[in-house]
Amino acid sequence: MRTRRGISTIITTAILLTATVLMGTGLVNWSNSDFKTYKNSMASTSTSDTNQINEDLAIEYVWFGTTPSKFVNITMTNTGGIGLNVTDIKIINSAQQISDYKYTHSSILSHKQNSTKIFYNWQGGSPIQVVVTTSLGSIFQTQAMHP
Repeated sequence: MRTRRGISTIITTAILLTATVLMGTGLVNWSNSDFKTYKNSMASTSTSDTNQINEDLAIEYVWFGTTPSKFVNITMTNTGGIGLNVTDIKIINSAQQISDYKYTHSSILSHKQNSTKIFYNWQGGSPIQVVVTTSLGSIFQTQAMHP
């Protein structure tokens, strides 16, 4: 009896080649989409970090008032090359008590000033520390004392 090669060898080879091509294509597509996600994430992080480096805020004047009640007025100048958003101002007194004031829409354009009035019961002759935080996480601080 003679043995003949069956058609099953050809079909098996075609199935294996098709499976290899499909898996290879899927792997390349998955890798490409993963790379794009990583690339976008790195670009976003790089932009955010660069912007944070370019933020520069000068707390120029801190003055104290009493009308209608005690307050602290803080004048800030954005000396950086980009606009920034102030999100938080903390006033820390000499006893390390923190008064925290959150802000949602306090943007300062580049080379512009913003003055903020905060009602705060200050004590004469007691120094305070003013800590300003921006939306990108930069922290600027100064100290002041009522004369």
